[in-house]
Amino acid sequence: MERAFSLAAGVLTIIGAGFILLGGIVVAFFATVLSLFLGARWLIFDLGLVIALVVLVVGILMIIVPRAHVAWGAIAIAGAVLSVPFALAGLVIGFVLVLIGGILALRAPKQWLRPWVDTTAKEVPPPR
Repeated sequence: MERAFSLAAGVLTIIGAGFILLGGIVVAFFATVLSLFLGARWLIFDLGLVIALVVLVVGILMIIVPRAHVAWGAIAIAGAVLSVPFALAGLVIGFVLVLIGGILALRAPKQWLRPWVDTTAKEVPPPR
């Protein structure tokens, strides 16, 4: 129960990033079809894919490094807002899930922010 906040925020953000990625793929596909008729391809339509990958990495980092929860939450919320014009808002559900995950990360109580990965060094005796 101690780590439930960071895990919930990370999982919601990762699931939302999947929907943003799906929305980014849809936008990139329509941009490709449109470029067949217009003859020019604008890379700005691929920005939705980049945003989705950044939000996915942030969701994973929410779980692995929960001590930086304020930074991860702010980046997740910014990614959710940026997904509106570039990735169809993650088909709306991606926007909502990432927004909730970012808010959970920002509002996480301090006692629930223990890392999932233990990086403390332990002294091990040499083999005999």
